[in-house]
Amino acid sequence: MITISFLGLDPYTSQHISKDIYTKLAAIFQCDPEQIIVYAPESMLFHNGVDQTLWHALIHVNAPKIYRPYQAQVADLLLKVVQTHIIHAAIEFYYYEAGDRIESHDDEYPRFVTEANLVNVEEDGEQEDEREIYQGDVFSKVNLDSVYPNTEKTKKK
Repeated sequence: MITISFLGLDPYTSQHISKDIYTKLAAIFQCDPEQIIVYAPESMLFHNGVDQTLWHALIHVNAPKIYRPYQAQVADLLLKVVQTHIIHAAIEFYYYEAGDRIESHDDEYPRFVTEANLVNVEEDGEQEDEREIYQGDVFSKVNLDSVYPNTEKTKKK
């Protein structure tokens, strides 16, 4: 499995980018697109205490060592794609032995959620537990009497 992590991009931008790169990355890596997954955390980058998010992006590529020969092509593609969304980018590649990854799959379910097998939950429109929000003066004497009955705070002077 090849994991591409986008740090410093919001997850929605990363989702958009990921849709565009799967087949291109699979062609470069010469692998099945199902071997590629994108990780897009809600993350921020800082420099000297100042937010650099969407100014800088850091991309991590974790892959088995057999994919090292494709590093330059992958970097070119990823930089080209993210630079339409940010100003500066850096890519770090991390390689591991194929045996260092252990996976578990449940054969009763599809490997990935797709547009075809996505379940849409529709709500019936009725909310049983809808409560009206009080928008009056919560500090009025009437409200204070209910919170502090017979105390000095609510006695008339």
